Amino acid sequence: MKHRLIFSLVFLLLTALPALAQLPGLDSTPNTQTVGGIFFWKDVQFRGEWHIQKSILADQYRLLDPLGVCRASGSREFCEKILAGQEIPAPSGKVLVLLHGFASIAIPGTQLVFQPGRLTPEDPRTPRQAADMELVRFNDMVGETMVCDVTAHTRPDSSRQYLMAMARPSVIKDSLAALGPLDIRPTDLVPTPAALFCGFACGEYDADGPRLIVDIGAIKTEIAIGTAEGILFARAFPMGGRQFTEAIAKGGACPLQQADSQKLRDATLAEGGPYSEFLIPVAERWYSQFSAVLAAYRSAVSGNGTNVSTIILSGGGSKLNGFAEWFAKRVNQIPVSTGTRPTLARQGSTTSINVMQASELPCPSGISDFGTFATALGLALTSLDAPKLPHLSLIPESLRDEVVFKEKKPYWITLVPALFMTW
Repeated sequence: MKHRLIFSLVFLLLTALPALAQLPGLDSTPNTQTVGGIFFWKDVQFRGEWHIQKSILADQYRLLDPLGVCRASGSREFCEKILAGQEIPAPSGKVLVLLHGFASIAIPGTQLVFQPGRLTPEDPRTPRQAADMELVRFNDMVGETMVCDVTAHTRPDSSRQYLMAMARPSVIKDSLAALGPLDIRPTDLVPTPAALFCGFACGEYDADGPRLIVDIGAIKTEIAIGTAEGILFARAFPMGGRQFTEAIAKGGACPLQQADSQKLRDATLAEGGPYSEFLIPVAERWYSQFSAVLAAYRSAVSGNGTNVSTIILSGGGSKLNGFAEWFAKRVNQIPVSTGTRPTLARQGSTTSINVMQASELPCPSGISDFGTFATALGLALTSLDAPKLPHLSLIPESLRDEVVFKEKKPYWITLVPALFMTW
């Protein structure tokens, strides 16, 4: 029995050995045959029948060809470089992607607490350590242990900027409970502003400084501010397009459904336009909340390169006729005309800030109006651990481990009989 036990342990060690064969960051082209990574690897990128895998045991990636031969190993950047050099025919026609029983969920920013922070180059703490200290303070304030995650990036002045997202355990529980009847297993639970920012990070547009993304939904507005290096700030407030519909319904004495149709067809924020006398007061209330968010950002995030240079309007609520023009004039009460795109100028400055609709942005991969799907795109990218994107995840650690186990469950079931055969 002793020999059989030794044989079983050796078998498991040999299975895990390829995942531990090289240290993270040590790039190489081993050209060795593998069994496809069924136990200790997960796929993170596909191109044709080639795929890049990430080890679940270490921060290591590898590139497998269609025959399962490891063509590159080490960092993800190195594997992507080797993959880019391969002559792989592009898929023709439409591609259908099927996801079986898994989902990444966006949790509304109105149910979360966001806390930005900054560490000087001299501060010996890591962003995670600083966040843990902040978390203790918040736990004392609310009287329970909050669920928390943090993302961080290095600014040009070598300081480290981080952003915390926190939620009460009951909020996490309620967000996950909706998936039970659908028999869907959660792979991630991402704050909506973070997913929104990641989705728009794929847009092909220039920004001289931080970009501010405003997504006006039906009943809430999600806001994310960040640069190419990472996200700086996030907030949300409970006001959206429905309030405009209700204003038309009340002022025009008509049902909500009819008011919604009139909002899309005739209503405008242009002064003197149809329904403008009902819509402008609502827009002013919405703007007062937006202004409070912008003031909180300016107070919490300071230093060179933190002035917003571009504001992107997204979501159905932003498509109200005349909203972009009204918003551009309202921010600083200084109208500036630059052709087809409305802009606004900073107070005390001749520099203007671009205000644009998401539909104006050049779309990646030819996707029409990708701003409509930016949050969903961001969820997909974070679930795939896309590089150079902030990742905030509030999914409980136990569920994260369960997802990995269930993903590999068929292979473990196959392995157990094989081990018993050695006894």
